Amino acid sequence: DLVKLIEKSYQGGDYVFLTSAEGTILTHPNDEIVLTADSSFNVKDALNGKYQSVCKNPLKTKLIWDYNGGIKFAISNVSQSTNWNVVAVISVSWIIILVFVIIVISVILGIVIGKMYKNRLLKAINPMFMPLEELAQNVSKISDGELEYHFEVDDQSKEVNALSLALNDTMKELQHY
Repeated sequence: DLVKLIEKSYQGGDYVFLTSAEGTILTHPNDEIVLTADSSFNVKDALNGKYQSVCKNPLKTKLIWDYNGGIKFAISNVSQSTNWNVVAVISVSWIIILVFVIIVISVILGIVIGKMYKNRLLKAINPMFMPLEELAQNVSKISDGELEYHFEVDDQSKEVNALSLALNDTMKELQHY
C-alpha cells in the first residue's frame, strides 16, 4: 500500500521514492532503477550514487542532476518505525521563477526609491545653485550693453561672492572705457 501511495505521487518532474534501511531503492519513477523480481539498485549504485548524499544527510536539501535531466532539489527523511528513507525530488523551476520575481520587484523598488531620492536631492541642491543662476542671467545684461548694472554680493558662498566682486570690477572698467 505504501509503494502504491508513493507511486501515485509521480507528477511531471517531481516525485518521491522509497529506500530500505540498507539503501535498496524500493520505488522509483525510473523503470531502470525500480525494484523488480530480477533486479534491485542501491542508492550507492543507482545513477552513479547521485542519491547517496541525499540519503546520508536526512532533512538536508541537496542539488542533484536528475535521471531525466535537469537540476533538482532532493531531500530525505527516515521513518522512525522502519528506518526506511523517503526521498522527495523537486524541480528547481519554481525557485528560478521565485528568484526572477524577487529580482524584478527589487529593480522596480530600486527605480522608485531612486526617483524619490532624486527629487529630494534636487530640492536640497537647487537652492545652492540659485545665486549662480541669478549671476548667469544678469551677466547677459553686459552683452546687451547695460553697463550700469551692479551685481549683488552673496555672503553664503565664497565663490559666488568672489565672482560677483570680479564682475562689479569688470563693469567699472567697462564703464570707464
